[in-house]
Amino acid sequence: MVFYFCLIRCKPTRILTHSIRFMPIQQNTQVEGRIGDMIFYQSKGQFLIRKKGGTGRQAEAARRQSGIMGKASALSAAIRKAVKPILPASTEPRQLMYRLNNALQTWLRIGPENGISELPSLEKFSCSAEEPFHIAMKVQRTPEGGLVLRIPAFESGNPIAPLPFHGVIDLKLVAVSCPLDEPGKARVVPAGLTIPYAGMGLPARDLHLPVQTREGHLTVVWLTVNGLSSGVVGAFFG
Repeated sequence: MVFYFCLIRCKPTRILTHSIRFMPIQQNTQVEGRIGDMIFYQSKGQFLIRKKGGTGRQAEAARRQSGIMGKASALSAAIRKAVKPILPASTEPRQLMYRLNNALQTWLRIGPENGISELPSLEKFSCSAEEPFHIAMKVQRTPEGGLVLRIPAFESGNPIAPLPFHGVIDLKLVAVSCPLDEPGKARVVPAGLTIPYAGMGLPARDLHLPVQTREGHLTVVWLTVNGLSSGVVGAFFG
């Protein structure tokens, strides 16, 4: 132990110049052992230094973050595969993947553990990073767990403004229900409705979707309007 103290005292500033958090390399020393709460050790041919107890906490945080990223990636892949048939032709797949992954990570960090059943990070999520999802329609959950798309009244000459309109409103939907523990076993339910509109006004209506939310499942409803604007109109957990 005296030998260790001599080595450390020779170059104290060089040994501790790096942040302990990142497992700094020993400079000009090859020390192995423990002094106070500092641990000096060799790994893969390098002599390193860390603070006692730091590795466990860092490893646990790293494992949790890795788990969240993996789960978000799997959920994102299942959702993107389900909605691919209704996405606009202009969709950029890689950009959509990154944005959807990030939105799901945001929810996974706080949502399931705290019983948060709706996903603000996915509310009005747009297929395009450049164009917001303008459509004033939203899916609501019934007390029985059913899902209903609320279609507002049409009163103006262009009920889907600012999108261009040519007499027909074509709604294509996909509801995808993913088990949180096995996203690859997602249930996919397509739905749709075509509404001719001549500008004379139409009352509000409901479109009941043939799917129910389930315990332990993330359910996302994706809507594309006239093949132009596309995004999330409902996202629920449990």
